[in-house]
This record gives sequence, C-alpha cells and structure tokens, in this order.
Amino acid sequence: MEKNMRKKAFLGAILCTMVFLVSFQTRGASSLFSSKSPTKGKVLAQKELDLKTRLPDAYGSSIFADNILLALHYLKEDTGDLVVEKNTLNPSSINWEKVREPFEVSFTLEPGQVFAFHNGSLPEFEKKIVTTMNSRFFIEEGYKSYAGLGGNGVCHLASLIDWAATDAGLGVTAKVNHDFYPVPGVPSKYGVSIYSQSDLQNLYVKNTRQSKVRFVFKIKGDYIKLSLSDEAAATKSKGS
Repeated sequence: MEKNMRKKAFLGAILCTMVFLVSFQTRGASSLFSSKSPTKGKVLAQKELDLKTRLPDAYGSSIFADNILLALHYLKEDTGDLVVEKNTLNPSSINWEKVREPFEVSFTLEPGQVFAFHNGSLPEFEKKIVTTMNSRFFIEEGYKSYAGLGGNGVCHLASLIDWAATDAGLGVTAKVNHDFYPVPGVPSKYGVSIYSQSDLQNLYVKNTRQSKVRFVFKIKGDYIKLSLSDEAAATKSKGS
C-alpha cells in the first residue's frame, strides 16, 4: 500500500509530457573519466551524467538509466545485436546486460546542419535535420516503462545534450522546459521535456560554427560523458 501511494505521488511529477511551474537547480555528478581521454579536435564542451541518480528511488533510477542507454544504442544503430528474441521487440526481449556494457557512439554536424532528438520537426528546421536518435521511445521498441510511461528517462539525455551544446556555443532550441521536475546533475534551465509525438517537445541543435562539430558519447560504468569538439582544429593539427 505504502509503495503504491509513493508511486502515485511521483506520477504527475516524472512524466515528461506534462508541464508544471516549479524550478530546481541541481549539482553536477563527480567524474570517473580521465581528463586525458582522447577526443578529436578542439574540445568545445564536456558534460557528464550519473546514471545512478536519475530518481530518488533506486528502482526508478535503474529504469531511467536503462532507457537512456537503449536510446544511445538506437543512435548507434546496433539494437539488432541486443535483441534476444529476434521476432519480438519489447523490454523482455532486450539483453539489458549487453545494453549496459561500455560503448561509444558519435555523430558529426556540418555547418548549418541540425540534430533533432526525435523525428518531429518545427518548420524552420525541417530541411536542415540530418541526425536524430532514430527512435520514438516506445515500449514497442524495447523501452521500459515507469509510472505508466514508456521510455521514461530520455528527457534526461536530451537535457545533457542541451547543456553541452549550449556551453559549446551552438544554436539550441527547446520549446518545453523540464522545470516541472529536476534532472539531477543538470542545471534546471537546460532541462528538456521530450515527447516523440510533439514537434514542440523536441530538442534541436544547430551547428552555428564555420566548421564541423563532433558529438561523442562515452558510456562507462554508471556514467555518460558527452564531448563536443571542433573538427577543423583536428584537420589543422594533422596538416601541421
């Protein structure tokens, strides 16, 4: 009874598709990555996310963490290697131990190109989007559900990208803030609410620089490290 009541109490707060007027400020997670990790080009920004602290309760936090990692595998386009039952795709058909293994995934934006978190698009970005997470974040794609919502937790990944891209000086558009509930480790102003059936509840990152920008996600243990680098610096270094 007590567990069900606690779950209901969190229901309205954690749904990424609802907007309330409460702001929170949170602290960054401690780093387990070496600052000497090799990254191509000049580093523009580096941010980290602690997967253990997504929610106050350990069970909910583990659900969020698994969904975040699965989303990154969709970005990597290797989810076919994670499915145990080849003709079925749902949370029980995913090899979650393999999902949690260390991996790396990256993408690059040319000047003027746009990354969108999901396939929805506002008119001003429609012809410029070249990369998305390649996912709708549905249970039918293997995502776990928490408090009745499949894919819960991916808003935290979008918020990490917003934070890093803004710090790198790129053009960031996120129409709906996640200020109805904190994203631990990410300042509240960078919180992004994601709903794959809404063009407004999306994250758009435009490369406003004069050179390529590379986004690199490194997953190790319970941490995600996102690095953004200027590829022009890498080219110049190779030629010098």
